[in-house]
Amino acid sequence: VQIEACSAIAMQGGIPILLSTLTQHPLTQHLQQTGLCLLRQLLRASPGNNRMKAALTSSFGIEITIKAIFTHGITSSNNADSGYYRILEDGCMLLWSLGFQHSDNLQRIHVGGGAGAILAGMESAMQEQEEDKEEREINNKRNERVQGNALGALHTLSFHPGIRSGLRDNGGMECVLKVMSLHPHSASVQERACGALATLVVRDEQMSNSSSGDVVVMLLDGQAMVMIAVAMENHITVARVQRNACLLLWLLCKSLENVRIMQQKTNGRIRRVLIGAIQQFPSECEKSARFVIERMGSIYD
Repeated sequence: VQIEACSAIAMQGGIPILLSTLTQHPLTQHLQQTGLCLLRQLLRASPGNNRMKAALTSSFGIEITIKAIFTHGITSSNNADSGYYRILEDGCMLLWSLGFQHSDNLQRIHVGGGAGAILAGMESAMQEQEEDKEEREINNKRNERVQGNALGALHTLSFHPGIRSGLRDNGGMECVLKVMSLHPHSASVQERACGALATLVVRDEQMSNSSSGDVVVMLLDGQAMVMIAVAMENHITVARVQRNACLLLWLLCKSLENVRIMQQKTNGRIRRVLIGAIQQFPSECEKSARFVIERMGSIYD
């Protein structure tokens, strides 16, 4: 029934009407919150429905979502019942869904500053979480949902070279690592953080002296390497965390300097968690994990 109802809304022109209303009232927070929530529900009820996505994008749904995040999803009113978190949470999910495997939409998100809006929202949410001591537990859970959606969006959006470069230049990697440190026991946050880092660490230029076409990757410090190991330790039975972390470590091993950092700064933890990943999920993790172990072998063996 829900899928049929959502399809009827799309077929009867409901999406353009809704988006037009949001355009006419950009400063009305409750309206923006309700509108983004409804749009998210429409996409959720119709996964893979390209007609639904086309209806959203043709009526400037991307631009409207970005504007809502900039206007209402960055600076909180410090009211726990405000739509601040919901606008950011739903806005991130909408951009994530609309950008997934769609180069034209990614370009529109890039031009509209969508990644910057998400990054600013993440930082604002973290600041509020740290400042509001009295509602720490409530804010932690709420912040976890927001950051999980934001990380998922960053993972998808950073497949666009311009977005990836912009995120790196504006503290995107540092922001992802900080979120990891604030939510160590959230499997969804750790999974999506590793996924986001796996795209962000890839530099756009190719190795000039290599005929193999291997990509050049960024360097991560010892603290970041330990955080990846901690994520794998805390979520040893969660396949998605192990898979994304192994992929991230595999990419990082494209740089010998990263291998040295893993060897010298993690006290053997990387090797131990990789062995655990192989034992738990051999079909998903063995190839990438063994590659990393072999690269580190000259020190460990």
